[in-house]
Amino acid sequence: MRKILMGLLVVLAIIVLGCSGGVDSNFAQKKAVLENTLDVNHENLIIKDSEPVGLGQGELSPDFSVQLESGSSVSVRDFKGEKPVLLYFFATWCPHCANDFRELSKVYPDYKDDVKIIAQSLDLKESQDKIDSYKQRYAPGVNGIEFLAGKESVLRNYQIRYTTTKYALGKDGKIMYSGSGELNAEQWRTLLDAMKAT
Repeated sequence: MRKILMGLLVVLAIIVLGCSGGVDSNFAQKKAVLENTLDVNHENLIIKDSEPVGLGQGELSPDFSVQLESGSSVSVRDFKGEKPVLLYFFATWCPHCANDFRELSKVYPDYKDDVKIIAQSLDLKESQDKIDSYKQRYAPGVNGIEFLAGKESVLRNYQIRYTTTKYALGKDGKIMYSGSGELNAEQWRTLLDAMKAT
């Protein structure tokens, strides 16, 4: 019995240690980017502003460009000065994300013209087709939310570790909220109202 238990502990340790290093493989570059000491256009991370870039409240968020479902490419900073942006990191296998999108679907139609939502998978193995099917299932009829396949550079630069992670960016491109966990419809409304007011 002890040998089986020890074997399971060894396997678990290998899995945990093997999975923990995947996204954070370039710590020195990420640190330089966050401290704004490196001028980078690496893997679609674009830093053009003279303001410090970081992940804390009140800091300018790291920029990146994405290809939208429509095929056009936009940068998060393209919305700066025009509309706040919510970055949402999910996975199609996450039940908490499905609950989040069901609740968001109840209120987002009231905000679709005022707040842009970019939902990106943190599972790099999920195809765009799978993500599109997920959108139809959990956010049917909700226009304005861009569901996208994951990009390792974005996950690394935003230090994404958990599903349901959200970064709310004001119109000025600065982070006004970050966190993870499910929100109910009223909490979504409160967050979207605060974003709209920026």
